[in-house]
Amino acid sequence: MKHMFDYNTAHLPPEFYGAAKDEVKLLTIDRSRGMVSGSPFIGLRDFLRPGDLLVFNDSLMIPSSLNVFFTESGRRGKLNFGTSSVHGMMLCEPRPRNIGELLSEREIALTVPESTGVKLVKRHSLFHRYWWVEPADYFEFTSVMSKFGQYIRYGHIPFDLPPETYDTVFSSLPGSVEFPSASRPFTQRVMQSLEKNGVRFATITLHCNLSSLESSEFENATRLLDEEYAVSRRTLEQIQKTHEEGGRVLAVGTTVARALESCAISGRKPIHGRTDIYITPGFRFGMIDGLITGLHEPDGSHVDMVSALVDDSTLLSAYSVAKEIGYSWHEFGDLSLIV
Repeated sequence: MKHMFDYNTAHLPPEFYGAAKDEVKLLTIDRSRGMVSGSPFIGLRDFLRPGDLLVFNDSLMIPSSLNVFFTESGRRGKLNFGTSSVHGMMLCEPRPRNIGELLSEREIALTVPESTGVKLVKRHSLFHRYWWVEPADYFEFTSVMSKFGQYIRYGHIPFDLPPETYDTVFSSLPGSVEFPSASRPFTQRVMQSLEKNGVRFATITLHCNLSSLESSEFENATRLLDEEYAVSRRTLEQIQKTHEEGGRVLAVGTTVARALESCAISGRKPIHGRTDIYITPGFRFGMIDGLITGLHEPDGSHVDMVSALVDDSTLLSAYSVAKEIGYSWHEFGDLSLIV
């Protein structure tokens, strides 16, 4: 189904077009009635009920991309570092993609301009676009990133954006290398409006790993890259209370859904661990009742999670409507509410 719809793009945050962070659009998908409606995001409270609980990700995006020179191929590019590590090796993705396809295990990537280096050891066993790299003795990740690190960005963003672009009301714990963007439009005025209407808030932590794979690269996979996450006792108590009182638990972002459902599988106890859960159609949700998320391009794993919540017909109809009336995709685009 996900290959059947087209989509618009959003290249830059709304502030670059003279709008506020919360001046995006909202696509509401009512699963029980199969209905789709559009509205300004600022009116989100009209679709929520007193007693509903919104759960946010408090992870903060960090610089994790370096300009490098690949010694064997003699070409310049980037290394985007992930959050996984094993036996002293770090996960990374060479960019642009055509460089990564040509690299071998003999390759050394030297950072520009200081020439600190990492050695490409072997490709990831499941996702071959990614590599395990071994830092040289003089490569100190935090120090190098503080001097030369950039935020990971892809071709739809034409230039580097200032760090505050990636701030949200809840982001406070540094650790994500990709942007957990669903909570970005939740400004103070939106939060105050929701709180006044009896909506409550909680947080989890999930540090986003690399997520640039295309559908052909994970369509036969049963797991995704592992990510560090934590769900506190307080958040679990808030979720239990919400359900006992008849409220709904809504994940703000697919990262929150992954963290909460991983916690549910692990016994609904406070947890700090790693998860590689891959939520696809047929998954039985044990913690969340709905989702607030961006509009996801058809070749991403995020839309598989959305497809686990919404039947194909309704989702195709919703995304077709969004396309027709000019909704925007990607991390700075519009949002959808699935209830």
